[in-house]
Amino acid sequence: MKKTFLLAAMLTASCFSLQAQNYTITWPSVADGQAKGWTAHSWSADGSYIIPANTVIEENDYLKVSVPVDSPVFGVWSTYEETYPLYMYWGSNKEQDKNSYYDDIYNAAGIARADHGMVQIDAKQSGRMTVSYSMGNNLRSFYVYQMPTEEEMNNGVYGYYVMCSTTNAAGIHTSAFNVRADRTYLLIASNSGNQLYQMTYSAPDPTTGYTATDLPAEPYTVTTFPSTEDALANGFEAHSWGEGYVYPANTVIADNDDMTLTNMLTCGVFPPSWFHDVASNTDYPSYMYFGSALDNNNKDDIYSVDGIARADHGIVSLKAKKSGRVILSYSMGGNNRTCYVWRVGTQEEIDNGIYGGYVLTNFTDTKGIHSPAFDVMAGNEYYIIGSGSGNQLYAIGFANTDVQSGTTSINGVTDNASAAVNDGRIYSIDGRYVGKDKNSLGKGLYIMNGKKFAVK
Repeated sequence: MKKTFLLAAMLTASCFSLQAQNYTITWPSVADGQAKGWTAHSWSADGSYIIPANTVIEENDYLKVSVPVDSPVFGVWSTYEETYPLYMYWGSNKEQDKNSYYDDIYNAAGIARADHGMVQIDAKQSGRMTVSYSMGNNLRSFYVYQMPTEEEMNNGVYGYYVMCSTTNAAGIHTSAFNVRADRTYLLIASNSGNQLYQMTYSAPDPTTGYTATDLPAEPYTVTTFPSTEDALANGFEAHSWGEGYVYPANTVIADNDDMTLTNMLTCGVFPPSWFHDVASNTDYPSYMYFGSALDNNNKDDIYSVDGIARADHGIVSLKAKKSGRVILSYSMGGNNRTCYVWRVGTQEEIDNGIYGGYVLTNFTDTKGIHSPAFDVMAGNEYYIIGSGSGNQLYAIGFANTDVQSGTTSINGVTDNASAAVNDGRIYSIDGRYVGKDKNSLGKGLYIMNGKKFAVK
């Protein structure tokens, strides 16, 4: 059951309105930065500046954005200059994807790396942040750490990670996470040499409480769960709870050129009208009852899903046949829950005592449909796991290229035959939008209307 679902693109210029309620933060130009008295970096006297530690970059009714350490910004050498001419040179002493990211962070200075920046967000209202960045072809992690309140520190709790997204794929990556009013967050990149381009805050719609979405869309190919009617007609058992059906362990959900999806544990699948709190989930025929024995701050390796199983709740295995980007669509109903994606270790890694690592840790206690994204590598297997109980997994999408649109939510679902892929938009082979005029393209490979073509 393959469909295409459309992602709302991020705003590309600072703006705010009651309808969209999106606010984008980008870096000042080199001229403006140096006019503020920010000194140029020694690597490029006329193409850079250093934002001094504790400088406030932006402040409005929704959030305050600052840098907790000296943070260099460059207007030269951008990997994606046409799209993002400016970037913060972004990194830290944190390692990537090795469970070390569960270490407590007492302050930004303790993990600072020379010549690399960091961002602090003080949320005045709850909302959602979407961040665009590149890590080249390096294995790197993007972490979001919620700093503790004074009361938490007095009780020996020094905060925790609300997101970890790890990749070694080239391209512009877009990760999203929720922020809570009156909390402070550090945006941290592991290691060195990363490029942070822009950040977008989306305020909840005051009438619905859901995050606003807007603007043009990009296609992903998506797999949803069969409807109850179709499942029962194909021999699945009705669930004892009165609605929905039983999805047996090891059932293949989808097997296509991109990936194989398998339900690993016997669980319930239910219609969207049953026990739901998200109005727009009627776009989906069903949801998997999604959860595990994991809590919200799991640190341990996952040896097998049997060890973390929860009755009536599913865990999904994704075996990637191609490298690409996966986006999930789920709801956790306002409960404190985490969506984990665990990359399963290769046999060679397991033989050396490495059982894999987390590539996504997306925590939320906000109602609504959440859509975190992560990268997958061909030939690797990933477990998609919800913490606790009662979560609703609606859809799993795949894109062969790194689409740079925002991941604040899913606009709607359309069949492949009518999906908006014949729009004449042209992309480079790494997923960057380059326009609609073929005559203006340089030599290389491009994608238009879902098909590759070459300019010689």
